[in-house]
Amino acid sequence: MTSPRAAALAAAVLVWAAACARPGSPRGGPEDRRPPVVVAAVPAPRARVDDPAAVIRFQFSERISERPVRGTLDEAVLVSPATGPVRVEHGRDWLQVHVEGGLRPGLVYRVTVLPMIADLFGNAMAEPFDLVFSTGGEFIENAIAGQALDRITGRPLPDLTVQLLPVGPVPDTLALVARTDDSGLFFFRFVPLGRHNLVAFQDQNRNGRRDAREPFGERGVFVGEDTEPLLADLAVLEPDSSVATLLRTEIMDSVTLRLVFSDPIDPASTGDAAVSLSAPEGKSAPGVAALLHPAAYEARRDSAGAAAGQPPRGGRLPGSGDALAGPGQERGGLPRGLPLPRAELIAVLDAPLEVGVRYRVSATGVFNIAQIPGGHGEATVTRPPPPRRALPDSTDARVDTAAVAIRR
Repeated sequence: MTSPRAAALAAAVLVWAAACARPGSPRGGPEDRRPPVVVAAVPAPRARVDDPAAVIRFQFSERISERPVRGTLDEAVLVSPATGPVRVEHGRDWLQVHVEGGLRPGLVYRVTVLPMIADLFGNAMAEPFDLVFSTGGEFIENAIAGQALDRITGRPLPDLTVQLLPVGPVPDTLALVARTDDSGLFFFRFVPLGRHNLVAFQDQNRNGRRDAREPFGERGVFVGEDTEPLLADLAVLEPDSSVATLLRTEIMDSVTLRLVFSDPIDPASTGDAAVSLSAPEGKSAPGVAALLHPAAYEARRDSAGAAAGQPPRGGRLPGSGDALAGPGQERGGLPRGLPLPRAELIAVLDAPLEVGVRYRVSATGVFNIAQIPGGHGEATVTRPPPPRRALPDSTDARVDTAAVAIRR
C-alpha cells in the first residue's frame, strides 16, 4: 500500500515532469516582477537528433542577465548523462549549450536549465526547465524520485549533485545527473532498466565528481518495467575517520545509565558494543542487562509502562521520535525508517547501583554513525544519596518499574 508521503512525492514528480517538458508562457503581473520562462527549445522535446554537433538552444520570454543568481553560467545548465564538459553561451534572450566532444549516439539526453537564470531586474526562474531528446536511445517511461537528507539532523539538503551510475566497473561509464532543489528533492526520467548506484554528494569544488572529504550518501536501486516512479531517499553524511570516545556517564535512575560519546552512534550497530561496570574491592558491580539506542530505550520504556497501566511519559529524548529514510528496500515504496543518531547509549543494569560507591564504566566495540569501528573509553560514576526528607518521586518510581520490565 502506498503511503501518503509516497503518493504525494510521486504526484509532485509527475507534475514537475509535465511542467518541465513543455515551454512556458509569460506570467501576468508587473514587468519588473515577472520571472523569465523558456518559451521555445531546440531540439524540440522528444525529438530524434542524429547530428552530434546539433545546437541546444533555449529561448526566453524576456531579456536575461548574463549573471546567474548563484554560481556560474555553465553551472546553470545540467546535461545528463554527463558525456563531457558543458559550456553555456549567453545571448540577449537565449542560452546556447555546447557539450565538449558533441552529442553521443544511442542515448536519451535530459538538459535542465536550473532556476538560476534571472532577468535584468533580478527575478529568477520560478522552476527548472527540462528538455529531453534522443540521439538513438529509447524513451523508457519511468522515473526515480527521492529526497537527500542530512543523516545527523534529518533536514533536507539543497544543491547536492545526484548521480545514477551502473553497478560494477563499466568502461567509459556515463552518469545520469540531477541536482537537489531547495527541499532536497531530486528526480531522474527515462532511466535504463537494471541495477544502479544512486549517489548524492555536496560538490564543494564544483568538479562534477565526488571527492574524499565531501559529504555523500549512496544506495542501490533496481529499475524494472513498472511505470510508477521509484522512490529512493538518500541519507547524506560528512566523512569521518575518528572513533567514538566515551566522554562521561550519567545516572538516569538506580538501574539506568546514559553513556555520552564524542561522535553520534550508529543505531544499527548497537549490538556490536559492550559495556561493563567494575567496583572497588569488597563491592560487587551490577551487570548490563541491555544496551540500547535512546530511541529503542524510549520505545521499550513506554511499552513497559503501558503494560503496567502507566501513561506514556512526556519529554521524550530529543530526536528519539524522528525517523530518517536510509538504505533499505531497492524498489517499491520508501526505504526503511532509521532513527536519528545520538551521541549516546543507554545501559540498563541487572541490579541497582549502590549509593556512594564509585563504579568504573568501560565501553568497547562502539561504531560511530560513519561506521568507524573501535570506539571505546572509560568513565566513573557514583550514585548520590537521595535528598534528605524527600518523598518518593512517582516519576522516578515509574522509570525504575519500566527499567525492570526492560531487563526482563
